[in-house]
Amino acid sequence: TGNLTGCSPHTVTFTNQTYNGKNYYWNFGDGATDTAKNPVHVFYGRYLQDTVFNVKLVAQSLNGCTGDTFVRQVMVRSLPYAGFTATAMSGCTPLTTQFLNNSQGLVTDEWNFGDGTTSTLVNPTHTFLNNTNKDTTFNVRLVTITAYGCSDTIIKQVTVYPKPGANFTLSTSSGCGPLNVNFTNT
Repeated sequence: TGNLTGCSPHTVTFTNQTYNGKNYYWNFGDGATDTAKNPVHVFYGRYLQDTVFNVKLVAQSLNGCTGDTFVRQVMVRSLPYAGFTATAMSGCTPLTTQFLNNSQGLVTDEWNFGDGTTSTLVNPTHTFLNNTNKDTTFNVRLVTITAYGCSDTIIKQVTVYPKPGANFTLSTSSGCGPLNVNFTNT
């Protein structure tokens, strides 16, 4: 068999070492079966809990004789749960927000704020800037990683509104009174 331990989804390629076999029956312990000689199977684990699957192989010879049943265990390491909230998910530039990490089962956090900056703090504070003349959306990504390298990712959007650029023009700026002036908002 291939690597019997991994993160979900965990793909295992089974190498059948049966001698004098013709027909094969695989039971993967998760409700799936196969009759291939060397099957490939994907195992799915659970959040926050390691999962063990008992994989069973029954072989039949050319003469229809059934030999030993061979059982091997596949372990799928638990997945962490990535989650966060923020004090503000939208607002005017500069927008400062505190991220509150509510992930579970993690060992490390990797934040990417979508503006070229990152953090490994548990609950970082970040200031978003918008120097354009239209709304800007930042994709904030949190990746949680367990000691076994299993990870979960969540992405949420933060929208930052630009400052208005106040300006106007005058039809005339000087003259004799009474002076009529037309103001145009630009």
